[in-house]
Amino acid sequence: MSASVGAIGTIASYSLLIVLAMPAASIVTILVVAQEVSAARAGFENAWGSTFAYQVYFTTVAGIPGIALVAAAAALSGALWLFRDGNTVRHGRYLVPLAAFTALVVIAGLYHGVDPLLLVVRYCTFGSVLEGFLISAALRRQVGGARAVQWGTVLATAALLAVVLLVIRDYGIGFGVFYDSATPAVAGALALALLRRGSLFSWKRIAFFAGTVAILLVSLRRNIWLAAIGAIIIAFLFSRARTKFAVRIVAAAVIAIVAVQVMFPAVTEAVIDRFVAADLLSGFDTRDASTAGHFQDIAVGFDLALDRPWIGYGPIDNLPGLVVHSGFYVHNDALMAWLGFGAIGLIAYVATIIAGAVVALRVLSTRSSLVDATAAFFLLITPLAGISAAFLMSSYRWPLLYGICLGICAASTSNRVRQERALTRARASEPRVAVVSSSSHE
Repeated sequence: MSASVGAIGTIASYSLLIVLAMPAASIVTILVVAQEVSAARAGFENAWGSTFAYQVYFTTVAGIPGIALVAAAAALSGALWLFRDGNTVRHGRYLVPLAAFTALVVIAGLYHGVDPLLLVVRYCTFGSVLEGFLISAALRRQVGGARAVQWGTVLATAALLAVVLLVIRDYGIGFGVFYDSATPAVAGALALALLRRGSLFSWKRIAFFAGTVAILLVSLRRNIWLAAIGAIIIAFLFSRARTKFAVRIVAAAVIAIVAVQVMFPAVTEAVIDRFVAADLLSGFDTRDASTAGHFQDIAVGFDLALDRPWIGYGPIDNLPGLVVHSGFYVHNDALMAWLGFGAIGLIAYVATIIAGAVVALRVLSTRSSLVDATAAFFLLITPLAGISAAFLMSSYRWPLLYGICLGICAASTSNRVRQERALTRARASEPRVAVVSSSSHE
């Protein structure tokens, strides 16, 4: 089984990197399918699904990761389009703050003595978000780009589902199939978008929905499950078709629970065990040492941040008292930004998250496309999942995805506003026909 999964991952990784004719579509497809984890991560050496297609992050060209080159090409294409067609004004409300946050965080990192190249490539999350935003611009401008991403996402989901089945067959479901939490987050956003759209009237869409739910479940990532539930609640509060959305959610949940229990009872047992092990009502210290460590980390990290609230400690120094001792890491995105870059890091993080939440809610308040709704749900899942783990601030894959989703939603709301204004102007310019009553002629 390991040979099969490894072969699938290798072929997928290298074949996707070759597709440079459509860099925006290629990078989005890569980010959906490829895991950003080390092949030798402790405890996951034999969980081949958890490192599916990880090779893509270690493929280099002249010492530079190939995925970074594809992302840079796509971002450059988006930047050129924005400047050439004068769309920078329309997107300036996002581009200017993201560029400013990137510059200020780089300055803060340089103050702490971080190597400039390493800082830009590895530690500047806001630069990756900006890059993702520009990629979304290239994706919308590129002929056939959105269609290519849709097909790539379908194929990626099928590949991930194949890995799920292979791992369950050979190893059972005693551990998470996908360690990289971005994978279940994307799957969860797709599943919620399908439910919100109400597009489950064909066997193909039903199969696709079932695949995303399977990927979400067997990841065994509790923070993603809870974040998805939180996104459902938020979307329900701000949705116009609340009753329909609630009915679809309840119906889908009941059907999924029954189907999984009948066909894969071990999955149900594993999911329940993951929640019970956390023991949320007794201080996280009964059965799950990792959960206890995560929340202890947050308490220690908060105390450390209060000791140096303005300048932070730098993004690479080990800090005393944290669970992870091999590098700078605390299980909370906001604390990672605050501890690493001081007050400016915290402000940049909070502002970016608020912008994402606002634009996501605007998209979900209208009848949006499946792609737009998926991007919106991902923007809502990200900060909720980041409460108990540093996903946005400690990876390359997640901030790129976040920036792409931010750009997709920003363009969607901008297009809608522009269409509404054009319609208003058209109505205002229509000639008014005077209506003369018959009595005036008498």
